[in-house]
Amino acid sequence: MSVNETFSMSDKLTDECCLSLKNKKPVGIMIILSSAIHNVLDGLAIGIAFASRKSPLIISTTFAIFLHEIPKELGDAGILLYSKFNIWAVLFWNSIVNVTCIIGTIIGLSLGSFSKRVECYCLGFVAGNFLFISLSEMVPIIMRKKGMFNNVLQILFMLFGILVMFAIFLIEE
Repeated sequence: MSVNETFSMSDKLTDECCLSLKNKKPVGIMIILSSAIHNVLDGLAIGIAFASRKSPLIISTTFAIFLHEIPKELGDAGILLYSKFNIWAVLFWNSIVNVTCIIGTIIGLSLGSFSKRVECYCLGFVAGNFLFISLSEMVPIIMRKKGMFNNVLQILFMLFGILVMFAIFLIEE
């Protein structure tokens, strides 16, 4: 094996194992940035819930965020794989992005300890962001799918989510 073959093989291994964002599709980089912002908001909600010291708010907020994170993380991983990230890079970047939730939690704990008014404004801000994202981004995508089965399935899953949150509310009251 010549020296040139060794260097080209080394470059190939470096490119395959690289955690850099070089030569990645833009959608992958956008997912990393948007997930980081999203996780800060998740952490903000969790921090404010814990600062309130109200068990129903803590449990329902944490449960809701945990349940929506599972499909979100799977979707993010799929998009990163599609964007030419290898499995190690997907795990690395998802881990880095998920650390931003801790930053949001610290901010939420700090803001939530000020007063009840700040707590209400922050929770309203987070809820408004989640509603905006779901109504402006997700609903149009869902509405593009044709067919009665898809429409009924989407409505059933939305109702299921509402019922789960209502059940948590009833159990904790």
